[in-house]
Amino acid sequence: MEYRLYQNWSFRLLAWVMPILLAIFGTFFFYVNVSQPPKDGPPPAAAAIWFVVVAWYWFRVLRLPRRIVTHDDGRIEFISPIRRVEIASRDIIAIRPDRGHMGFLTVVYASGKLRLFNQFDGFHEFLSRLKSANPSVELRGC
Repeated sequence: MEYRLYQNWSFRLLAWVMPILLAIFGTFFFYVNVSQPPKDGPPPAAAAIWFVVVAWYWFRVLRLPRRIVTHDDGRIEFISPIRRVEIASRDIIAIRPDRGHMGFLTVVYASGKLRLFNQFDGFHEFLSRLKSANPSVELRGC
């Protein structure tokens, strides 16, 4: 079974438009600081710091799963544009809201944590299948 992330306009704005605009602004900022440094303006290192922040943002957004695939043998794959995490359903400990980040969930499993948007089509069906495969899983706020 496959569950896809519901990508409305706000998700596209958050995941694609904002990082592109931030990168364009950073490029302009860096060009102005290096080619014509203002006397009272920020140093060129500020533009480098800006690029590090934008790269971190891209990294975080591109790691968020866009698809959840469940297999008959109990494996669950969380697939994002830059990574794929495969977990056995019995290894999932909890799925709960991400503290301080409204609209996100944290999947806690035996060897780590995974963040995901709380906007998957058919997510309640996924949770009921997970609960039947692993009755000890803790589900909160889902």
